[in-house]
Amino acid sequence: MSEAPATEVPSDLVRLAVVDGSVRVLPGGSGTAEFSWTANVARVTLFGEAVEGASCRVPANANLHVDVRNEAPRNRYLVTISRDRMEATLRVLPEPGINRTLVDAPATHNLRLHVREERIEPDAPTMAAANAELQNAGVAYGLDPERVQAALDAPGEEVVVAVGLDPIEGRNGYLDQLVDFQVMRKVGVLADTPLLRRVRKRDGVAGRDVTDRELAVPIVKDARIRAGAGVTVDDQGIMAIATVDGAPYVDNDGNVEVRHELVLEVVDTVCGDVEFNGSIRVEGDVGEGRRIIARDQLFIEGNVDRAHLESGGSMTVQGSIMSSVLRAGGERAVAATIADRVLELPRALGVVAAQARQMRDSGASRGTDVSHGLSIQLVLERIHRGVLPNIGSMLEDLREAGPAHAPAAERVARWHRMLATSANIGLTIEQYQEIVVEVGALAADVQRATEEPADLVVSYMQASEAEATGTVTLTGKGIFNSRIVAWGGMEADHYEAVFRGGSILSHGRVHVREVGSPAGAKTAVQLAQGAKLEADRAYAGTVVSGPGYTHRFVADRSCVRIDFDSGGSMNVESLAA
Repeated sequence: MSEAPATEVPSDLVRLAVVDGSVRVLPGGSGTAEFSWTANVARVTLFGEAVEGASCRVPANANLHVDVRNEAPRNRYLVTISRDRMEATLRVLPEPGINRTLVDAPATHNLRLHVREERIEPDAPTMAAANAELQNAGVAYGLDPERVQAALDAPGEEVVVAVGLDPIEGRNGYLDQLVDFQVMRKVGVLADTPLLRRVRKRDGVAGRDVTDRELAVPIVKDARIRAGAGVTVDDQGIMAIATVDGAPYVDNDGNVEVRHELVLEVVDTVCGDVEFNGSIRVEGDVGEGRRIIARDQLFIEGNVDRAHLESGGSMTVQGSIMSSVLRAGGERAVAATIADRVLELPRALGVVAAQARQMRDSGASRGTDVSHGLSIQLVLERIHRGVLPNIGSMLEDLREAGPAHAPAAERVARWHRMLATSANIGLTIEQYQEIVVEVGALAADVQRATEEPADLVVSYMQASEAEATGTVTLTGKGIFNSRIVAWGGMEADHYEAVFRGGSILSHGRVHVREVGSPAGAKTAVQLAQGAKLEADRAYAGTVVSGPGYTHRFVADRSCVRIDFDSGGSMNVESLAA
């Protein structure tokens, strides 16, 4: 197939050509030539005026100038700051450039401009350029140069390059309660018991966002211990410690106190039994079957009926006492029996704990892990071999002393069991410390019973049992058909006070108006060495005994005086009634 003949261009028209990369208007001709180009590829000026669009008509002898548009290569650095301004990211986008040149074209009255394009890759992105762009975006804090370099090394990937500092909220100081105040208010704490620990405030740390704006934190307050009665605070103001036995109280402002005396209106079935580490005052009566144990003093303003009362210190009952058991200061005989062993036990257990600690530290230095329970057992078996046998013998003495000492015997049995098997049961430091505290309390009770006499003050007692490590004082009619142990003797403050029926064991002076019963009720007075009896009247049937001696009154006698001379012989003086 033959080619179509080329259309001839009239020679009298204006012609345009591209020669050596430039557009030329050929001389001669008339009319105008059509000139067009691709938008944004070239910048065209005609007669010094920029031509808008992508085409124009060029007249003869026109001043036509065409500049191609080249695009320089570059790296774009895109910085994004998160909405909360706590992160900034960087993405590097390389953008190649284009170098354009005009393609030569023969003369024609209708010239379409063609260009040749060459792709030019940008230079490698730089740290300086990236930092400048980050600075322009406002990133001024938390910038990580290594992360910036990672973004430069991975064009196109969005990399977190700056992270703000989160604020750390502070914490108000507070008081950590080391005992259950509500529970211990009913039973009382012992002196030297830690009650509160002050936990200091922890100030917050202000944060900063990536624009270096400070993120403030709230101001926190410190706590404070305000020690009241019965409480002391250590030099650092950190620990509140009870200085007396009693009921602990604390309020929201840090006011803490220990009230040594527990005050009750009555003790009945609603109230239940009461056991308190401190003194107890009952403003009313003690009901039938109730049990009251006060580690210190006990004061009853009302009557006592078929109850059991115990006090570590003195005891006073202002009302009548019927068919009850009273013990002021504990049983001195039992306390004296175990005193030699129990008084040494707290110190011994303290030494055991210290040596067990040394054993664990020594094992740790050699890479051997020795548990607390095992170290305690090894020290008891190898060094302090007498501790466990002493505890065992104390247990036997308490069990032999009767049911009244069952609670104490049970505690001692638990100590023996836990210490003897401390390795097997995994005895903890806390469990060992609990044993030490209980041992210390028993030792204090025993020492008080043997060294600090506790007096008993009663007005009227019938068909009861009572023991006092101090003096029994009668402030009313006296004691009837009861069994009394008075280590400090018996004294009558009331002139009419009598001792009728029952028995009394005294290590001191017994002084009453009458001893014995006109009706012949059996009355026994047992005097220890150095004790004496003084009575205005002793009734027939009254038996007075002492070390190796017994005297029975076969008739009523007055002005009775019985004591022992230096040789231990009993002296009896009396007059006919």
